[in-house]
Amino acid sequence: IDQTGITAANTFVAQQGMPIRVAGGNNVVLALTDNGKLLMCTNTASAMSVRIPNNSAVAFPIGAEISLVNVLTHATANTLGIAQTAGVILQSKEAANTIADRFTSATLKKTATNTWLLIGNLA
Repeated sequence: IDQTGITAANTFVAQQGMPIRVAGGNNVVLALTDNGKLLMCTNTASAMSVRIPNNSAVAFPIGAEISLVNVLTHATANTLGIAQTAGVILQSKEAANTIADRFTSATLKKTATNTWLLIGNLA
C-alpha cells in the first residue's frame, strides 16, 4: 500500500509530510503540480529565478501554497529570486522578492486570482 498520499477528485490531498521537488537551472516557472510541495532550488552555475505564472496560464487554486528553500551552490551567485509574470501581484514585506540566505526558506501563498503572498527569510 502506498501511504504517501491519497487524491480524491483532484481536490483533496492527504499525505505524510510535504513532497519535495528538486528544481535546478537559471529559471523555473511554477507548475500546478508544485502546489503543496517544497521546491529545493539548486543551481551550481549562477543565480536562480522562480517565476509565478499568470492565472490564465496556470490556474492554481486560491489557497495554493509552495515552499522554497535556497540550496544554491555557486560561489558568488547564491541569489534565489521570485518573480511574477505580467498581471500577477506579489505581496511581501517591503516588496522583498529574494530568499536572503543559503539554506533558508520562504513560502508562496495564493490569496486571490492573480495575487500571491511571499513570507519568509527575505531580502
